[in-house]
Amino acid sequence: MTPGTSIIVTIFAVGGLWWLMSRLQDRPWSAWIGFGLAYSTAILFKEEALTLPGIAVALIFLLTPGGFWERVKRFLPVFFLLIPIAIYFYLRSKALAGDQATGEELQLMVQAAAIPEANTPARVLTVIGQLLWMMVWPWPLRLYYWPLTGVAQVAAIAAQAVLLVAAIVLYFRRRPTLAAGLSFFLLAIAPASRLVSTDGSAAHVADRYMYYPSVGIVMIVAALVYWLARRFGSKLVLAIFLPLLLVGAAVTWERNHEWSDELTLFQTEYNLGNRHFVTLRILISKLWTENQKVRIIE
Repeated sequence: MTPGTSIIVTIFAVGGLWWLMSRLQDRPWSAWIGFGLAYSTAILFKEEALTLPGIAVALIFLLTPGGFWERVKRFLPVFFLLIPIAIYFYLRSKALAGDQATGEELQLMVQAAAIPEANTPARVLTVIGQLLWMMVWPWPLRLYYWPLTGVAQVAAIAAQAVLLVAAIVLYFRRRPTLAAGLSFFLLAIAPASRLVSTDGSAAHVADRYMYYPSVGIVMIVAALVYWLARRFGSKLVLAIFLPLLLVGAAVTWERNHEWSDELTLFQTEYNLGNRHFVTLRILISKLWTENQKVRIIE
């Protein structure tokens, strides 16, 4: 669960989708074979890549020309990707079982999946809203970001409703980029939202969850900048976005220092007021490996 694996998944996702979308019209079999290879490789690094076929379907439906059924026929080969999905789950169940493999690991893994409860939709929307806020202002750095509550939760859900309505309106006005970017983000973030999870998994947010889904946000921002540049001129757009870029770079520089090593990260979380026993455990464990016994006693 390291950031490096998420970055690798993102690279294969972007490359595979570019290959698929650029060749789909003229060389569909080449497009799907290349995309399938990229997808099969990505899921070996991290399970969040499992959402990639759904993203491909959404982009094909939203961004390619033709009528409804023509676009549906265009993405039907996606069902061949059920083969690598099945292989992945089989290998994962065997790996988790280790030397105790009995042949029933896959069935047990399915049984461990938690059925969504009545409060699951609100919880999922809260997680998504917090991730969107992290994209706007990712500060201060936290080890984990727990779900929003109260007014913040209502505001997060309302913001998503506004985005969804805007995406629908713009799609019917033949401007599908917001819908495509939002679809990418929501599908990519689905595993982290805990919509379906194993028993006992609490909904929470971490920075590493955003590497892959952030591609959808980049699509939205790129479309917005392009539209503003055409409407108001590139100089005005540069004047607006350059200060934002500089502020974001400064914040990122500070966060990178806090990410410089695990001890600094864990200590930062503790200093921000998190006294949960999990935080204390990982901080003390790291202090022990660094032989900082005085700090442990403190």
